Amino acid sequence: MPKLIIFSLILLNSFSSLAQKKHSDTICLFYAINERQLNNNNKARIDSAFYQGYLFSGLNLKIIGYADYLGHNTYNDTLSRDRAENVEVYLISFGFDRKNITYVAGKGAIAREDMKSPQGYPYDRRVDVVIDRQKKEVTKNINHGKILKDITKAKNIKFVLATKPIESENMHDILKCKPGQAFLLRNVYFEANSHDIRRSKVILDDLYEILDNNKGLKLQIEGHVCCISGYFDAYDEAAGDTSLSVNRAKAIYEFLVDKGISPERLKYIGYGRSRPLVNPEITEEDKGTNRRVELRIIENDQVK
Repeated sequence: MPKLIIFSLILLNSFSSLAQKKHSDTICLFYAINERQLNNNNKARIDSAFYQGYLFSGLNLKIIGYADYLGHNTYNDTLSRDRAENVEVYLISFGFDRKNITYVAGKGAIAREDMKSPQGYPYDRRVDVVIDRQKKEVTKNINHGKILKDITKAKNIKFVLATKPIESENMHDILKCKPGQAFLLRNVYFEANSHDIRRSKVILDDLYEILDNNKGLKLQIEGHVCCISGYFDAYDEAAGDTSLSVNRAKAIYEFLVDKGISPERLKYIGYGRSRPLVNPEITEEDKGTNRRVELRIIENDQVK
């Protein structure tokens, strides 16, 4: 059986087992070899969980770091602990109370006696943020709107709860949008289960020209996926992680930055399956509507 299929089955089984736990959920953050700091993908996953109300201050958390079989035990023990502690620091930067983080530990390498690849095992290079939802009083009267407002203010991101985006065949109509409004990025096609945007360069070239000619336009690129259940985001075969919506938004961000747009004018975030425009998804059209990229206006000096 191909390694990718094996990996996918393990990933799906792990999410299924998590779903069977009545009072807890887990956010999995994945790392490159020897990586211990939070990369942009992992930061975006945590940001997304906060923004859509899945994660908020007041919940009890356990943060558990792991490493794969590469390296010796002492190194992997330190590496996995550093990964967990760096996640703790990032959560505290959101205003998360340290007393609600009940456990932070590194578990070292997960033994894989039958594996010898010099590339290791990507799924084991991770941190699990385990959310304890047993205390019902924590969520009973929570004001998600205020939490979202506080978080986005602290992170200096102008954010508006998702509504149906503005649609137009003419991409230049984005210049008519006000800050906070979202514009649907049409005719952007990704490879299946991938963030590969090779078939969308013409559309993205148009977006680049608009940004290049309008220096007062700042955007947040927002990725959304469809057709999944039981977990937050979809699996990205190209990246080997479960951050497909984040990776697709990031791919557009990197395309524009590589073309010369200042990264100070752009942000990206992935909302996974948390913000569907159609629910439930019944038809292929429903799925296509939810599987989208939106451009949310941060600043636009063309609109008074």
